[in-house]
Amino acid sequence: FPKLLTLQFKRRHHLGNCHSKIEIVPVLDLTPYCASSSNEVSGATKPPVYDLFGIVNHTDYVYKSKATSGPKNDNQGHYTSFVKLGQAGDEWHFLNDSSVMKLPPNKVKRMVSHSPLVVGLMYQLREN
Repeated sequence: FPKLLTLQFKRRHHLGNCHSKIEIVPVLDLTPYCASSSNEVSGATKPPVYDLFGIVNHTDYVYKSKATSGPKNDNQGHYTSFVKLGQAGDEWHFLNDSSVMKLPPNKVKRMVSHSPLVVGLMYQLREN
């Protein structure tokens, strides 16, 4: 199993943006979705259990263009992220361009719970 697992969600399409909410789970256990022999084939002795360590968000902005030619509306966006850092890997930080802010875990849970802004999740294989 890969040590790092990145899940990317397509939130935009030709008909517009998708604002459906994604439930974020801090522990992703893939054991029920693996064939019983997959561990034997890959030589893995541990179950594929992943811990969340990163969340990527994207905010869309639409503004009226003053251009005389071309599209009258332009879409722009801004990326931010939540990353788990620290000596013990238990401190969440909010990254926004050049600013980094440490957050209490309950605030992260509230900010991203079922968020329509999430475009990516990053998980690390548990070492147990």
